[in-house]
This record gives sequence, structure tokens and C-alpha cells, in this order.
Amino acid sequence: MVLPLHVFEERYQELVRTLVELPEGARRRFGVVAIRQGWEVGEDAVSALHDVGCAAELRRVSRYPDGRYDIVTVGTDRFRLRSVDRESRPYLVGRVEWLPAEPPPGPPEPPAGSAERPPGAAEPPAGSPGRSGPAGQSGPAGQSGPAGQSGPAGQSGPAGQSGQSGPAGQSGPAGQSGPAGPAGQSGLADAVATLFAEYVDAVAGLQGRPSEDTELPDDPVQLAYSVAAAAVLTLEDRQALLEAETTRARLRAELRLLKRETTMVRRLRALPVPIGELQVSQSLS
Repeated sequence: MVLPLHVFEERYQELVRTLVELPEGARRRFGVVAIRQGWEVGEDAVSALHDVGCAAELRRVSRYPDGRYDIVTVGTDRFRLRSVDRESRPYLVGRVEWLPAEPPPGPPEPPAGSAERPPGAAEPPAGSPGRSGPAGQSGPAGQSGPAGQSGPAGQSGPAGQSGQSGPAGQSGPAGQSGPAGPAGQSGLADAVATLFAEYVDAVAGLQGRPSEDTELPDDPVQLAYSVAAAAVLTLEDRQALLEAETTRARLRAELRLLKRETTMVRRLRALPVPIGELQVSQSLS
């Protein structure tokens, strides 16, 4: 998604200057990571960050005479935060592992209810439980080549995060799989698009305005991220969506989310409120 930012803190002004001064052709990007505990500003500093964040790539930079910036960024690649350096720069610097859009394919999942046996193994006795191998295991999810080291990874608050409630991408009972292959993923994407249109209608009715036609990308990967960015969700929901390892898992999670949120809007006539909006400043008076 597109993330415009107004940069006024000195530490982030330095971050933008560092990025702008990179050699021609270098990728000018920084990390956006949601805060797990603490606050971005004020006396209570950030004490914990989520593990998975998203790179924001600079697309436009406008500088004010006093050093402030207006920047426009676009979310690109996801990463897993491995360590944080809080000392070398005014802003946080992260060592990260870049996460692929999809994990490497694993061995095919055996049919539901089937039992795997080594070649030549005897049939299990009648009535005894068959043994299956680790169905659906994939290779090391999210591993890339040498762990990517990001440039200066400035951290921000919950801006620009995607997420989903509950363990993202849960499937049903062991051995049961959802739609598999491109056709299945396309079917999931169509179902998400249909539910998202219903959700948009419900939100428009709640806000007392006419519903607008929603244009979503045809590509399931882009559609999944677009829905995650556009829906009004809690930080926990959006973070879990961001952490989903596959597009199929993200789409399945969105199906559950959209059903839940559409029901909540229609029955309770309410939308989630970001926790940051509920923060009350402490004062001796």
C-alpha cells in the first residue's frame, strides 16, 4: 500500500537524509515494524517490536526549509527482524531476513486419511491406526539466501501494517486441506472479493453514505494485500495477516475476518478502534 508520511523528528530527518544520499540505483527503503509494547513518542519508549515488518520504499521526497520532509513510500518486501541496534544511530537499525512472497514448495500432501509406509513395510494390523508422514510440511519457510542485511531500518508505529486475528492460516482437522493449486487460490480470491464488496456496503451503511464500487486487483497475491490494507482492522488482525506465510493462508484468514467484521458492522453497528486513539496523556493536573 501507499504510505505518505510527514517527517518532523530529527532522528527520522537523519534517516531520510541517509536514504537520499545513497548512490544512484540503490534501493532507498526503510523498515516499518508495528510496536508490540510501548509507544513511539513520549517518555515510555518502545520496549518490544513485532518480528515481521514491511519495507517502505521512498518514491517521492519534498524537503521543507526547516529540515522537515513530506515523503511518499510504497510497501514492498516483508522481512523478519533478527536483531535491533539501538546505539549506532539516532534511529533503530535492524538486521533482517527477507521473506519470500511464497515459501519454497514442500513435498505433496498425501490424500486425506491415507497412510504412508516405507517400501516393503507390512500392512498395519486390522483396526490399528495407520501412520502418516508429516503431511503438508514445506521446506524452511521464509529462508532466503544469506540473511539480508537491511540498510538503516527506521522503525515506526503501527502505520502501514496488515494483520489478522487468531493464528493466521489455520486449516481444519489434520489431513484436510483447503483449495489447492492455482484454481483453488483463484476461487479463494473470488470469494474474498465477493465478501469484501459486502463488507464495504455494510461499512458505507454504518457511516450513512452511498456504497462505492470497489476495484480489486485480479492477481490473488495483490488482492490479498489490498484487502488487508483497506479493511478497518485491529493491529493484531493486520499483523497476523502480514505474517501469513502463503497467499492461500492470507486469503483464508481474510474470509474468516470479513465474515466476522461484516456481521459485527451489521449487528453491532461498530468498527474496531485503533488502540492509539484511546491513549490518554498522563498529567499531574
